[in-house]
Amino acid sequence: MSERSPLGAQPLLKKSSPLKLLILEDLREDIELIVLSLQTAGLIFTYDVVETSALYHKYLQENSYDAVLADYRLPEFNGLTAFRLLQESTQEIPFILVTGSLGEEGAVECLRAGMTDYVLKERLFRLPTVLSRALEEFELRRQRQEAIDQIQATAKREAIINRIVQAIREKLELEIILPTTVNELHQALQVSRCIIFQPDLEQQMRIQYVSAELVRSPSESTREGHSLLGIYCNFYRHYGADLAKGEAVVINKIDDHLPPELQAIARTYQVRSLLLIPLLYQQCYLGGIALHQCDYQREWTDNEIALVKTIADHCAIAIHHTQLYQQAQTELAQRQRVEMTLRQSERRFRALIENAADIIVILDAQLRFSYLSPSVERILGYHSHELMHTSIFTLIHPDEAAEFTKALNRIIENPATTLNPLEYRIRTYHNTWLIVETLLSNLLNDPCVQGIVLNCHEITQRKQIEAQLRHDALHDTLTGFPNRALLMDRLAQAIKREKRRFGSNFAVLFLDLDRFKLLNDSLGHLIGDELLVAFAERLQQVRRSTDTIARLGGDEFVILLEDLCKVEEAILVAERINQVLSSSFIIDQQEVFITASIGVAFSAYRYQQPAQILRDADTAMYYAKNRGRARYEVFDPSMHIHALRQLHLENDLRRAIERDELVVYYQPIISLTTGSLQGVEALVRWRHPQQGMVSPAEFIPIAEETGLIVALDQWVLNAACEQMRLWQQEYPYLEPITVSVNLSGRQFSQPDLIKKIDSILNQTGLEGKYLKLEITETVLIENPNSAAEMLQQLIERKIQVCLDDFGTGYSSLGYLHRFPLDILKIDRSFVSNIEQNRSNSSIIRTIITLARELGIRVIAEGVETQEQRLFLQSLGCHYGQGYWFSPPIDSTKLSNLMTNKLHTW
Repeated sequence: MSERSPLGAQPLLKKSSPLKLLILEDLREDIELIVLSLQTAGLIFTYDVVETSALYHKYLQENSYDAVLADYRLPEFNGLTAFRLLQESTQEIPFILVTGSLGEEGAVECLRAGMTDYVLKERLFRLPTVLSRALEEFELRRQRQEAIDQIQATAKREAIINRIVQAIREKLELEIILPTTVNELHQALQVSRCIIFQPDLEQQMRIQYVSAELVRSPSESTREGHSLLGIYCNFYRHYGADLAKGEAVVINKIDDHLPPELQAIARTYQVRSLLLIPLLYQQCYLGGIALHQCDYQREWTDNEIALVKTIADHCAIAIHHTQLYQQAQTELAQRQRVEMTLRQSERRFRALIENAADIIVILDAQLRFSYLSPSVERILGYHSHELMHTSIFTLIHPDEAAEFTKALNRIIENPATTLNPLEYRIRTYHNTWLIVETLLSNLLNDPCVQGIVLNCHEITQRKQIEAQLRHDALHDTLTGFPNRALLMDRLAQAIKREKRRFGSNFAVLFLDLDRFKLLNDSLGHLIGDELLVAFAERLQQVRRSTDTIARLGGDEFVILLEDLCKVEEAILVAERINQVLSSSFIIDQQEVFITASIGVAFSAYRYQQPAQILRDADTAMYYAKNRGRARYEVFDPSMHIHALRQLHLENDLRRAIERDELVVYYQPIISLTTGSLQGVEALVRWRHPQQGMVSPAEFIPIAEETGLIVALDQWVLNAACEQMRLWQQEYPYLEPITVSVNLSGRQFSQPDLIKKIDSILNQTGLEGKYLKLEITETVLIENPNSAAEMLQQLIERKIQVCLDDFGTGYSSLGYLHRFPLDILKIDRSFVSNIEQNRSNSSIIRTIITLARELGIRVIAEGVETQEQRLFLQSLGCHYGQGYWFSPPIDSTKLSNLMTNKLHTW
């Protein structure tokens, strides 16, 4: 079974393609709940469902997935078996247990077996967060592995150079060095051919060595490899001048730009890409190294070219030294063989050592310098005579002296022992430290040496790169704070310490910047990044030396506070954070204010996994954000219960319209002058089949947060227009009234709103002059240009616009002039206590006077007493609405009131 989820709200994960999930579940109802939970969170995904082990194994073999969601108990197997099958496959993806029957201990056992996480079916609202976090952690693990692979690749390449250089150092024989070179390059760079060409007696460049892959086994490639040896190639003659000047020849693509004879040679030997590096020593052209790629067109990278050049330099030195050696042998043959052999050996040794890139050192039996190669001056800055007969320990870092001594003792006690390269720091002439990699050889018993030979290769830059890669894998690049991977590790350590030491409590503070997205979108991402850096610097002001501050991504930060005695200490830190954020930030010469919502989770609940306390701190943070922002909330287990109820309400609300659970109530709007009915306001109510009447204060925020408010507004608008038209048809003799419908900011910003309103009016037959739309001040402030255009289109349809809750928001006088508004509604908070609060009375008087000057009518909400009615009437307020006249009632009761001639308002 394979399905695709519909588009929902803003997804938790930023992914270019839908997630592909494999669900192991045998109950259709549970599958629907899982899918609903993910859809509710706005995740975009497709999924396959399997119930049997055979089908599960088949799907794993034939498809690639982003995650597996599995029940524990299945007809033929269980969650542990399913997890082992996943481990046996080639897919490394999160495995999340979604179960309703497995106890806490069983779930922990599954996590110990290696499963990513688990979610109880009764807490499915956690599934989107758990899935998103698991996918992010696997992505971080992949990035960390890439960093490790890069380090290993660097090490591998240096190992190639070291093996070739070691071959040169051990035995200066071209028949060993050059075949080793072509074989190492062939394997390391995965080329089709690696060739070394050298001049013959007539100075014609011919192929002398071919990688062993072409000459090893009896096959077609074997015959090809032997056929290449000794041939003369026009490629080398054509580019001979460039190669002799030390220039590399890089041909990524054999095409028509090459001379015809070179194209013909390339076709003959199936060469599609070519790299030629000269063997050059002291301006002497000794041949070259050629790399062929025959199976595809290859882009030779700078690193590959640099690697081959380095090896070519070593080979050129080896060839030159070999030539020197052969020439010396010829001359020495005319003299006494023993004497000349000794001299030649010394000359070869010194030529090799003095031209080597590494430092060659000989220590006597007292571990003092008896010889230092000239490269010591280039690398360390010392003249050789300055160090002669001094102890090597004067240069070695004190922290590594003991390890170096141990290695020396081993090589002295067992001269035949081969030690791994030893890494340590060595002091330079300028009092800085370099890292060297050293090979030790015990030649104390060799009469020609009589010492311990140290071959030292400087690797400081390589170690710095490795350290930087390790740092980058565990830290946020923008702020330098630890990232999620390092935070989870330190949380795990804190949990272990708490278990070992009684009273070693800790707390987690989850911070989310308030309205950061608005700042980021309005000021730009560069300003947003600068603000995040400045915010991170502010956090450092409240940080203790034992605390960990991490950035999870975006505008989310986490602070781990350790060695706490009580939760009040964590609360004090949260209060200090709000205090340091009270002052503004100056970013790019702009003053910016920012606050943070903080969730606090204390370790007193005995967490087992880092993700658990992070989840609870995140939950508390959302409570703080929902309760007004710029504050903190301490996690309480009841928050989970509330979150679960919210999730169930959201799920039920999605079906409430189709199940006909919603109903429209109407509250009369009365003329304070005549006492006649002027209109009604349509107010939605939800009759939940289990919970009864659900308060709008509870489900309207959910609808706004999830985007369901658009469909809800449209349903109410259609139902209200339909009812109003029905009243007009049933009671044509009554004075016409209007119906007011609330529109959310999200609905008002829909580009097809006018089209929908026209459709509803056409379908119901209601004229636009009997419809009033109520909007809040926020709608006009956030996008004034589009709002003005929208209001103009409503005027053209004779639809009136009412500004709701006036006085509670910005209450800007400017947009009262700018926008064509028909009515202001004074918020009930000003009306409810006008008898006691003089300031409210003054505000109402000012609003009514202002509206009268602008020709705008006024409705007062929340009229609950006769005194309030009379006071508003005395101020000249046009209309009143509230429980003094009537509470919101259904259409039947309102019909009875409308037709009751004895009823007075």
